[in-house]
Amino acid sequence: MTSKAEKNRKKNQRLRIKNMHHLRELQLEQEFCQALQRFLDALGVPDAFKQLSAGNKRFLVTARMRPTRIVPDKGVILSPLKRATMLFIMEELLSTIKVQITDDGTEITIKDLLSAGISCYAYVMCSRKSTKKDLITFCELLNPFVEYYYHNETTIIQKITHGYDYFGFMLSRVNQKMYYVKSDFNEYGSGKKLTMAHTVTVYEVPNEKRTFTCRGIRRPAYRIGVPFSYAGIQWTTMTADNFGTSGTLNTTPMPVYIQSHALIRLNERLDTISNYLLFPNLFISCVKTKTIPLKKNNALILFDYFNYTLGYFVAEIVNDAVVLKTFLFVTSSGTPQGDLLDKELNTGKLEKNFLKIDRLSTFVNSDIMQDERVRSIFKKAGLDYLERLPGELSGKDAIRQKGFAADFIKYLQIA
Repeated sequence: MTSKAEKNRKKNQRLRIKNMHHLRELQLEQEFCQALQRFLDALGVPDAFKQLSAGNKRFLVTARMRPTRIVPDKGVILSPLKRATMLFIMEELLSTIKVQITDDGTEITIKDLLSAGISCYAYVMCSRKSTKKDLITFCELLNPFVEYYYHNETTIIQKITHGYDYFGFMLSRVNQKMYYVKSDFNEYGSGKKLTMAHTVTVYEVPNEKRTFTCRGIRRPAYRIGVPFSYAGIQWTTMTADNFGTSGTLNTTPMPVYIQSHALIRLNERLDTISNYLLFPNLFISCVKTKTIPLKKNNALILFDYFNYTLGYFVAEIVNDAVVLKTFLFVTSSGTPQGDLLDKELNTGKLEKNFLKIDRLSTFVNSDIMQDERVRSIFKKAGLDYLERLPGELSGKDAIRQKGFAADFIKYLQIA
């Protein structure tokens, strides 16, 4: 028989768990009220919530959209750390992307829309036939948002879906596993017990690996696919036309693979950008393929980091596939800008490596582009935008290494 002490221990344990759940619920209510206030402030009706009676306020808070839950698809195993990382990334992402909610261009973050916005929309739609004065006033104040959402729901959902697409971009690794997600809104209960929940289901796709021989060297390569919400993994293809070869047979789609060597060089040369941002831009560059044909069956594929060209993949047609063999920073010899820079500086690959101008960190963390003479040379090579990178990537107040520009000028004897 269980002792009295054991019964008391279990009772105290249940009480602690109950208190923890209660505190968590209070915290979630507070976060919702903060999101609600941001939402109402954006609409220009900061006092709308105050118009409701105490009972209706409590109903809106109780029936609110619950925080996003990440649920793995059947067969997908997510460790607690992986799940927590995914949730953190999603929270940060949805707190950054904004969506329009009224005809006059008012915007709020997707996170606030998914919590306060949709909660208020559902509440107003359910209360429109009410004769209570406080509900009538509340519905009138929120009418611009409700009408806009009703007529533009598809556009708004597309914007939210793009956010989930980018979430999949950030999680996926072509040489490991690819992820895409689907989101659902569910209602539970009815009346005063109504609650809403937002669930994101995570789907996992293993990588596709092949071995290619390029110039007598066998290396593994991984097929590039782009994760899209709902559509899943869309495998990237290219044709011989991308390599400057014309003909009726050159429109056949070929799968695109990237060698481990290219991924290593991508990380080495864009050394101030995390993988959470590198891979999304890799996927986007593959979707919006821009190529510069070289010799037969070879081409450069532009790698754009948002609005900046930061380098090129060297690609070759091998058998029935396109293989990305290596990655060149935009200043490297072998790129259009890099070759122009060679002429201006009278340098080559080895000297660029010695001077460390074949990697991003030099332009982000040093004062090299603060010297007028250096800027003038890089401008002639079409690289003047590198001057803006420190502020874009590290913030305007980032600390830069002093003296690098002076050493650079001294070594190259720039007048």
